[in-house]
Amino acid sequence: MYYSLKYTDDMPEWQGAYAKMWCIRIRPKYQGDEGIFRHELEHVRQFWQLAWIPPFLSWHGLLYRFCRRYRQWAEVQAYREQLRWSPAVDDPEHYIKEHFAPALADKYNFHLTEEEAEKLLRE
Repeated sequence: MYYSLKYTDDMPEWQGAYAKMWCIRIRPKYQGDEGIFRHELEHVRQFWQLAWIPPFLSWHGLLYRFCRRYRQWAEVQAYREQLRWSPAVDDPEHYIKEHFAPALADKYNFHLTEEEAEKLLRE
């Protein structure tokens, strides 16, 4: 799977990283954080899985932007992948409860409670 990776602080303040199409951007302070990298790589995988030809058109991009349920599914999958690769692997319950569930509940406009987000991450 093709991707490009750049370390930069050029992103909204609340974000630590993001992926757009096959391009991953990660803040320099998170360089070496395998969990964050794998989270964003999961979004790149989602992009390529639904890519059209030419590759800059993708169902993933359209669905992510306009379909809240798809965006929620995509983020839950990415956070689950992050759990497998980050320091969270040593204490996943702590990361789910203190980091990932609050992010899903507050940052993405999913209209979820933290408890609902926790349940999605554990399924």
